[in-house]
Parts: sequence; C-alpha cells; structure tokens
Amino acid sequence: MVKIIQGAAFYLFVYLMLGLVNSALMFVGVKLLKLTPLVALGALLLLSVFVLFFGFKKSVELFLKKSFPDSKLALACAAQVIAFVVLATTVEELLSPLFKSQKLFQVTSVFVNFLTFFLTYWLTVKFLLLRGEDEA
Repeated sequence: MVKIIQGAAFYLFVYLMLGLVNSALMFVGVKLLKLTPLVALGALLLLSVFVLFFGFKKSVELFLKKSFPDSKLALACAAQVIAFVVLATTVEELLSPLFKSQKLFQVTSVFVNFLTFFLTYWLTVKFLLLRGEDEA
C-alpha cells in the first residue's frame, strides 16, 4: 500500500508540473508566437498524453519495481485519468450546494481532488495492474 501511495505522489508531481509547463507553453504560443489557441491546445494535448503515460509508467516502475506491457500501462493510465476526472467532477457537483462561501468550496475542492487522485491511482494500479498478484 505504501509503495502505491509513493507512486501516486510521484505521478501527482508529474501531473502538477505538466500543468505548469502547459500554462507556460500556452502563454508563449499564443502571446509571443501568435499561434491560434486551437493550434496551441492541439500541440499541448499531444504533449500531455505522452507525458502522462510516461509519468504513469515511471511511477509504476520506480515504486512497484515491476514492469508491465505498454498496452496494459496505457489502459491503466487512461482509466486513471478518466476515472479521476469523472469522479472529481461528480463529487464537486454534489458538494457545491452545501457551501455558501466560494472560497471554502475552493479549498474543499482541492482536498477532494487530491483524495480522488490517490484513490483512482490506487484502484487502477491495484485492479488493472496487480490483479491476481500480491500487493507490492
């Protein structure tokens, strides 16, 4: 369990750094290079897919010390990203009517997103990669 949490923390770091890099590249592309936002977003989408896949792969290799086929890793990575987005959005939608203060909701949303990220990472690694094996 601890190794999965360490892997999730590493992958979350990659995720957050990717967000910063994407913001900077979008700014440079649109403001300085005068690209249309659609072209810049298309390039960033391709970059994001590759970085997220290789970040997921490296998090599994570093902390679980196991290698898996790329097809299985791609499936687990895609499942984690989709599950994270769907679950985090659903939980935020369900919680939003409970908060009168927008700032309190924003702070709660950050914690919900972190918990959801770790939960979806654990679920995808446990049930898609380590199914039938002893836990790392």
